Amino acid sequence: MNTKRNKETEPMSKLDDIYRAGLGALKKAKDEGSALFDELVREGRAVEKEGKKRVKGLMEELSENVKETTEKVTEKVKEGGRKELKELSARLEQLSRKVEKLAKKEKPVKSEKTDAKAGKKPAKKPVKKNAKKEVKKEAKPKKTPATLEKTS
Repeated sequence: MNTKRNKETEPMSKLDDIYRAGLGALKKAKDEGSALFDELVREGRAVEKEGKKRVKGLMEELSENVKETTEKVTEKVKEGGRKELKELSARLEQLSRKVEKLAKKEKPVKSEKTDAKAGKKPAKKPVKKNAKKEVKKEAKPKKTPATLEKTS
């Protein structure tokens, strides 16, 4: 009977071994998994810190480039504005001289006041051909009960 019991208990003992092996694997994975997780967190922090440094450096570089470009553009605009102002001033002086020359060549224009002093009548203004005459209508009193009583 002993042999019979060994044959009957043998499959059970194999199942127990498989069960125990699974528990051992689970414990080992848990222990090593925690250590692996902690290591990954440490490496992630290091990468994050390095990334922040790189971003900060890039932002400073970008800020400096924008500042330099803005200064260059501002300077060019100022120079262009000064140049245009000088050109416009020169052109204005030139035109002023021409106007003065023309004014000296022209005879003084007689005004209506000087004509009146000489005994001449000022010229009449031309009348528009299709001008409509405005006719003012007399305001008629409104008929109200009070005005009706007076008239009756």
